[in-house]
Amino acid sequence: MIVIREVFKKLISPLSEEEYSLLEESICKEGCRDPLTLWENILIDGHNRYEICKKHDIPFETRKLAFKNEDEAKTWIITNQIARRNLIPLEKAELAIRLKALYLDLVPGPSTDSNESNKSESESSIKEKVGKLCGVSRKTIDRVEKIKELATPEEIEKVRRGENTVKGLYREKRRIESRKEREKEYKNNPLPEGKYDVLLCDPPWKYTFCETKSREIENHYPTMNLDDICSLELPISENAMLFLWVPAPLIESGLKVMSAWGFIYKTQFVWDKEVMGMGYWARIQHEHLLIGVKGEMLTPAPENRYSSVIREKRTEHSKKPDIVYEMLEKMYPERRYLELFARQQYSDKWTVWGNETG
Repeated sequence: MIVIREVFKKLISPLSEEEYSLLEESICKEGCRDPLTLWENILIDGHNRYEICKKHDIPFETRKLAFKNEDEAKTWIITNQIARRNLIPLEKAELAIRLKALYLDLVPGPSTDSNESNKSESESSIKEKVGKLCGVSRKTIDRVEKIKELATPEEIEKVRRGENTVKGLYREKRRIESRKEREKEYKNNPLPEGKYDVLLCDPPWKYTFCETKSREIENHYPTMNLDDICSLELPISENAMLFLWVPAPLIESGLKVMSAWGFIYKTQFVWDKEVMGMGYWARIQHEHLLIGVKGEMLTPAPENRYSSVIREKRTEHSKKPDIVYEMLEKMYPERRYLELFARQQYSDKWTVWGNETG
């Protein structure tokens, strides 16, 4: 009686529906040409053929191989697949990972920090070895290990069907993981104490549409939902000024945030970046700096009123012109200045809050 052990069956890369269908059609038409391979009475190769033959009552032959132990049998199962099938990189890496696990079991467990380091080195060398054996790079093995940790079975199946690649899925998962890590930084970073009367803010706006994942704003920094931005409890005085950076497509969202924070919209500056950017309706070359008032803040003195257009060539992604800090300090001198979602501290006059300020 042939015995099926799941521990062995799981070592074999599954056939796609199309591959299984073609195999079934061939066996039904021509019979089972290749013998099933047994270790004692345990099936170690030919699980799909066995299943099809049993289903259609088709006779088959067997052959037996001798192994010293279960690990040797497992090693044979894995290495046997490398030569027999036209494997895609995902399947080669999966075989390499299974083979690596077998080799690692032979490495003595650590009892000291030194042994832990030695085992890490052993794992590294084993990964190189199984990668060469399976015809796959170590980088691909690393990526597939990460995919197995983060991706859903459905996402992995798309790679198997050729609808995605190991590299593509890995990058998607790493982007999501990076976003989550950076979002934690915001949550673990409390807002400054005290009361401020000049607030400069560049929120991490979330865009509702993007054609490709590579162009998503989250690839540069973590974003926040509009409701989360609106619900921030700001350390502001009863009388205060808000200068709020808003991208051209999100003017409506900017006005909602301003109102939620208790400010009344008055006017705006427009930053001409002097370089045309991306866009679906228009190629955006500018950004808005909305001005809002809370309480009874006065307008700036006439000599400290600037042109509504700021012309400065853009540089790094999301970096705003430094001239804005000088403008606000002259418009409202000797105030308490706070910048939210800051990239860096412009000067000692400014208190900053953000996950990039260190």
